[in-house]
Amino acid sequence: MVDISRFERMNYVSHRKFYERVFTPKEIAYCLSYPDSATHFASTFAGKEAVSKAVRRLCPIGFWLVEIVRDEVGAPEAVIHSESASRSNVKCEVKLSLSHSISVAIAVAVAWS
Repeated sequence: MVDISRFERMNYVSHRKFYERVFTPKEIAYCLSYPDSATHFASTFAGKEAVSKAVRRLCPIGFWLVEIVRDEVGAPEAVIHSESASRSNVKCEVKLSLSHSISVAIAVAVAWS
């Protein structure tokens, strides 16, 4: 769960280095394509956090190695960019749901092997 106001106060132009450290170029482009980019950054951040927590025991990875992408109908999907995760014998499957209200973004991730 992420307060959208955190991203409203920390706009992309003034905090570009933070965004480039936390989000992938594809995630940044997606979020900036909306006038209310803070809502989309908050939702994506919540998704990255939920996925990294859900897979932690199956294939431990860092938060920054999770990329949230959208499929052809806009549903979120998690992509894990980790050499150690792809080399391990454990394959992680993840389902992700993102949502938001006016003030809060939330994500739920379920992972299994």
